Amino acid sequence: MDWMEIIGAHVMWKQRLAALLAGESAENLDAETIRLDDRCALDIR
Repeated sequence: MDWMEIIGAHVMWKQRLAALLAGESAENLDAETIRLDDRCALDIR
C-alpha cells in the first residue's frame, strides 16, 4: 500500500465518522466496531 492510498483511506474514514456524528449518515457504526485499533492499513499501535 502506498502513502496516497493510506492518506485517502484516512480521509474517507474521517468523512464517514463526521457524517455519522452530524446525523447525516445511515451507516451503522457501533462503538464496539469503531474502537478497534487493529483495522488500520498501517497496523500501527
